[in-house]
Amino acid sequence: LLGVRIRLLASVSSPSAFAEYRAWGQHHAVYAIASAEGVGVYNHLGERLTQHHWAQYTPISLAALPRHRLLLVGCWGGQILRIDMANPDHSYLAGVLNLPHATVGPNSIHASQDEARLLVCASRSAFVFSINEYHHTVALEHTLTGHEAALTCGAFLHGGDMYITCDSHGRICLFNTTTGEMLDESYQHSQQINQITVHPTDNTFVTVSDDRTMR
Repeated sequence: LLGVRIRLLASVSSPSAFAEYRAWGQHHAVYAIASAEGVGVYNHLGERLTQHHWAQYTPISLAALPRHRLLLVGCWGGQILRIDMANPDHSYLAGVLNLPHATVGPNSIHASQDEARLLVCASRSAFVFSINEYHHTVALEHTLTGHEAALTCGAFLHGGDMYITCDSHGRICLFNTTTGEMLDESYQHSQQINQITVHPTDNTFVTVSDDRTMR
């Protein structure tokens, strides 16, 4: 039907996150899958290239940054692991970022289109980091507050004009990217929001909730 092919990429027990990583000029993407077992990196045939396991970290979210040759792994205790992906066959842990005032999460890590910023949603706050293009290091720009429930996901609006954050009570907040000030909180679901998707060319976004609606 419609030329769609389905392939079993890998058999992983209780996966918590998935990310596609495609470097510049790379013909085939590689894929990362997070679970309680750690993070596995697989090629397009489903063959495992590397497996990362850390006794002290439990992965729950992933984000691919091909421009910086990094895979970011969000861990339950409030850490973000930086995996060097310059050679996916031999990827390795390159550093650990501890989130400020975060005891749980990050539940989601989202990069801007130009990979210059990260929006990290953890506990009841979101953190915005800038990424140094040459040294691939990160620095905290804003802490976004105002939610009364745990954040579940977030995104950058097209053009980077606003940050969007969503929580487990169904609340959606919009923030100014320059000041970090909350602009709007009128959009809501009646239950937890699980996913947000932003249109790539205009200021439109869609949220999906446990209340069985899309808005």
